[in-house]
Amino acid sequence: MEIFKLGSDRVKVSIDRNDMDKMGISFANFSGRDSLGECFLQELLEMIHKARLIEISDGCVEVDVAETNKGTLNIYLRFVKSKSRANLTELCYICDCPARLISLANALATEYGNRITNDRLYSLTDGYALIFGIDYANSTIAKKPYLKECSADRVLINKTAEYGELITTSPLEKLFALS
Repeated sequence: MEIFKLGSDRVKVSIDRNDMDKMGISFANFSGRDSLGECFLQELLEMIHKARLIEISDGCVEVDVAETNKGTLNIYLRFVKSKSRANLTELCYICDCPARLISLANALATEYGNRITNDRLYSLTDGYALIFGIDYANSTIAKKPYLKECSADRVLINKTAEYGELITTSPLEKLFALS
């Protein structure tokens, strides 16, 4: 088992087949309310807290578990500090054209600027990814102009944060100034 810090509020845990067998866990333990999966996550949080890998305070933890094509597990943990921000939906917009990205940033800042938080821009091999939180539910996002162009896919967001190169935090105000 390996634990990686992905940012000030994110951790990735990779568990290989040998460790999964030793611990008696599988991907199935993390779907629904499985007591073994819940106990494992509690122990994992305790290990992260004791190692002081990331600051854990009041708030909540978002957990995403992905099974790889090799049958191993990747567990992504995101620590949300403020309870009032626990209902944020995180979105990702990926494009290969800087002009389209600037245009969307302008529209987002104009239309939803007061509802957006924790925005950051990543460089990818073949484009850019804008990731941001917004205090709308997924059902509302699907009906909103500009937001429905974005993805709420947690695996995509986690992989972008893990493998993309962070260009800047708070890019919406910077991109808005360019438009």
